[in-house]
Amino acid sequence: MADLKGKPFECNLCEKSFKTPVELKNHLIRHKDVKPFECDFCIKSFKIIADLNRHRRSQHFPRSTLKCTVCPSLFKSKGVLRRHVLLKHSKTKAFKCSVCPKAFALSYSLKLHSRTHTKDSPFICNKCGKRTQTRRDLERHLVTHSDSRPSFKCNVCFAELKGEQALKSHMLIHNGDKPFHCDICKKTFRHSTTLKLHMRTHTNEEPYQCGTCDKKFKSGSALKLHSVTHSSERPFRCNLCPAQFKTKMVLRVHMAQHTGIKEYACTHCPKTFVQRGHLTVHLRGHTRVGLKSCLECRKEFTTTGSLKRHALMHSNVRGFSCPFCDSVVKTKDTLVRHINTHTNEKPFTCNECGAGFKERKVLNAHLKTHDRSILFNCTLCEFVTSSHPSIKSHQIVHKKERDYECKFCSSSFKSKPSLCSHLRTHIRETPFACDLCNKQFKSKSELTRHEKIMVRRPCYQCKLCQMKFHYRGKLDQHMRETHGSATSFVCPFCNQHFNRESLLFRHTLVHTKEEHWKCTKCYSASSLSKQELEIHQRSTRCQQIHSQLFMKNLQICVVTI
Repeated sequence: MADLKGKPFECNLCEKSFKTPVELKNHLIRHKDVKPFECDFCIKSFKIIADLNRHRRSQHFPRSTLKCTVCPSLFKSKGVLRRHVLLKHSKTKAFKCSVCPKAFALSYSLKLHSRTHTKDSPFICNKCGKRTQTRRDLERHLVTHSDSRPSFKCNVCFAELKGEQALKSHMLIHNGDKPFHCDICKKTFRHSTTLKLHMRTHTNEEPYQCGTCDKKFKSGSALKLHSVTHSSERPFRCNLCPAQFKTKMVLRVHMAQHTGIKEYACTHCPKTFVQRGHLTVHLRGHTRVGLKSCLECRKEFTTTGSLKRHALMHSNVRGFSCPFCDSVVKTKDTLVRHINTHTNEKPFTCNECGAGFKERKVLNAHLKTHDRSILFNCTLCEFVTSSHPSIKSHQIVHKKERDYECKFCSSSFKSKPSLCSHLRTHIRETPFACDLCNKQFKSKSELTRHEKIMVRRPCYQCKLCQMKFHYRGKLDQHMRETHGSATSFVCPFCNQHFNRESLLFRHTLVHTKEEHWKCTKCYSASSLSKQELEIHQRSTRCQQIHSQLFMKNLQICVVTI
């Protein structure tokens, strides 16, 4: 109903009312789709001439004479200045959302925010039917349909952008300006939206929720990427092999395996990457900037996901219970793998040979063995494989340089994983924990071997004493040592028999007098086996001699300088 006191003229299409019939007539034009007033300088068009004049004054003939009293920003009109003060400097937020605890300084901001809850998209594209929540998003979308749209080209790298605002955002890359600052960690950003997303890492705000599994996310793009996991459709197909993918990004990563092109190169080492995000995470290992620290042991990680997985080691919370037995594990993935040991389900089947697998990633690795068109050949030997990670790990065998040196001893290694595994012998670190019994191990292979023992029953049984074993090798060893199996190892020098090949090898060193494993710490002892060498290097005598040699070499260096 119209306000009879001051605004008697009411619009029949909405609830607004006006003082004069001229104002009502101008308002009714806004409900029409016709925009007869076009700008001579850009492709925008308007329904009334007043909007066109306001657009020309603000965008093409700006006169920024109004200055903010709080910051040095200049503005073209009083309305824009008033809006700036309310959004940036005013602490009062009178307009509160009825669904979530958010509050806003402007009623229009609350109106736009409420559409994120109601999923209302009132603006429709008349070309393709796409719906948008704001008029600005619709105008930005309509530019993509225009054949005569102006080209916004960067004068530095000559890149073509879709709009004027996109060009301004792109120019910040060349200027190096990062005007938006985080008040908590002092990080700087090029765009206000990036700062807004970053602030959610401090507040732990997750406003976007999945309608299928109720999982929450910090950004709409993350929710959109997650929603693909609930769909079985794989619309993105590889042109070189029969592989199909759910997202275009995963297809692009897959295509790099065929082409071998990796655009993003590290400036500190020879590594290259397909995605910029992977390079960013990798650079944190070199620059030590942006690392995530564990609050318990101060260990640093390059990603939040690896930090969360590590934090489970310090936590005793086990929230995932097995419905078949009394086992309780820490993560959902571990529970799924554990349940498969009871049900023995293999839902992922190979279409070529009919083999079944418990996980999709294992099936994907298996499918590559059938596709003989994708083969990776070693340039130094005749090794051929259909897996790219396999050829990379194989090439380390031919590598002569040992670039990774231990900071505690004189040992050096060809790969970083080998060095990390070796360092755990010095610092006594056991980062791999079993979710079933909480036992910890130095390497992932030891944990995998242990988990097989925990989740499955012994399947190898001795026919003589009915004793059961988890591995065939243990059964063979039991047969030789306990029941005197015919398989024995004979010394070529004295014809002495042994049940195990390792015992024979150790025995032959007595005849050959070879010092096979020599200590590189004290240089005063040699061992007949690797196990004896490891025991010797942990002894107090070896460590004392090693420290004396180190101090002696240090004194010689000081005297020389």
